[in-house]
Amino acid sequence: MYRRGAFQILALVLVVLVGSAVAQQITGTQLLVSGAGPHAIGGAANANRQVLVTGTFSPPGGAALVGFYYDTTIVSPAGATDMYGFNFSPSFTKGTTGAHGDVSGFLVGAPAINSGGGAVVNNASSLKIVGAPTGGVNNNALLVGGGATLLGGTLWVRGDAKFDGNIAAKYQDVAEWVPTAQALAAGTVAIIDDRAPNHVVASDKAYDTHVAGVVSMRPGILLGEGGADKTKLAHSGRVKVKADARFGAIATGDLLVTSATPGHAMRSKPVKVGEAEIHRPGTLIGKALEPLATGQGEILVLLTLQ
Repeated sequence: MYRRGAFQILALVLVVLVGSAVAQQITGTQLLVSGAGPHAIGGAANANRQVLVTGTFSPPGGAALVGFYYDTTIVSPAGATDMYGFNFSPSFTKGTTGAHGDVSGFLVGAPAINSGGGAVVNNASSLKIVGAPTGGVNNNALLVGGGATLLGGTLWVRGDAKFDGNIAAKYQDVAEWVPTAQALAAGTVAIIDDRAPNHVVASDKAYDTHVAGVVSMRPGILLGEGGADKTKLAHSGRVKVKADARFGAIATGDLLVTSATPGHAMRSKPVKVGEAEIHRPGTLIGKALEPLATGQGEILVLLTLQ
């Protein structure tokens, strides 16, 4: 039985490597690779791979060129609980010494697109999922059953994003991209620009009711679409703000408003209305979370625009 199985595997490998048109019908386990290496099928003797496919693949043409193609139909028998087109579940045994940099069940490398030809590549990706299946109660293009999903780059969602849980961001403010006619540094207090619709500029007078927010360096949540003529304007949360204590020392908890110093906040001084002291409506930026006794500097502020 073992000799017959080995002959079947050898025949299949010869069909693949030589490119013969002879069909080899194998029942049961169609291809079984088992052994201690350094290689079982394909590759040089020093290649630590059980299965290695290499070389230049030059097909005659067609709508799609595929290096590895797997197309099968699985018919569920009675009582089957799960069906998988491809089940990849390796086990790893750690070394006795040293440290392993990465251990992954499945590694997808970035494809190299050579510049030899003149064709244009519209979309290139390391992994492409063309869509979600149909026919199930819940149809998912990608399902991660548990654990954390770590992305080292930018998550770009062209559709909608839905969260059943919470959004945990490192930074604590909510900002949006807003057009501006001038470059605004982080921490700058901005006001609505009355010379251009939907634009902001740096504040330049005290108690300005046009106050719109503070330019954020790294927002926790950033809304809108960016551009060279836009700035990241925070309007809620905690953010560093340029402040000027020359109009009065700022203590923790003080209410802040715009000052005569461009782009800087200052402590708000209440006015008396009858027997009550109130702060001017529409001028408040937020509450100081840090003190600034003298001079100019940046302090953490809880934005509460009013």
